[in-house]
Amino acid sequence: MNFTLIQQYSSGSNLPGLFLNKMTTINPVLPSELPLLRSIAIQTFEETYPEDAQRTLYIHNNYSTEALEKELHSPDTDCFFARKEGKVAGFMKLVNFRSPPFLEGSNTELARIYVLKSFQGQQTGTDLLEFALEYARQKQSRYLWLLVWEGNYKGIQFYQKHGFHLVGRMPFLYGAVWEEDYVYAIEI
Repeated sequence: MNFTLIQQYSSGSNLPGLFLNKMTTINPVLPSELPLLRSIAIQTFEETYPEDAQRTLYIHNNYSTEALEKELHSPDTDCFFARKEGKVAGFMKLVNFRSPPFLEGSNTELARIYVLKSFQGQQTGTDLLEFALEYARQKQSRYLWLLVWEGNYKGIQFYQKHGFHLVGRMPFLYGAVWEEDYVYAIEI
């Protein structure tokens, strides 16, 4: 897919915005958009994972206003919204210079990528993923990597379709329970 990175400097941000086929816009989440990020993060997480006590605790711990505000102000973390026709369709979180011990080099983690159910099947996830790959290239990362729950078959299939390979497992705290999630990566 052809796309153009366009520098945006709104509200002092020098993070890139991405315009794909004039249908999807990907741009940085601004601090003033924190309530919207929180709302979209909770909605997409609830649409993706079955309801139980661990999901509730995970949302409480990771999608609180304080937790998301801390992420937005972290120098190694960038969050982006995907918009279609001006409406938020999904979001992602990218973390620079973090890597599992078995991946060499400087890498970028695709820590979150979620698309609202109503926008799935419209290339939104692919647009976000292609943006993440370009972002990782610009950061001179060796790999773009992510964690995925072994029961997220739709996600695993999506990542494999886009060239990601299973490279290991890592612990992940889901609510109060430690799980061993899959690590998928793609060399940049």
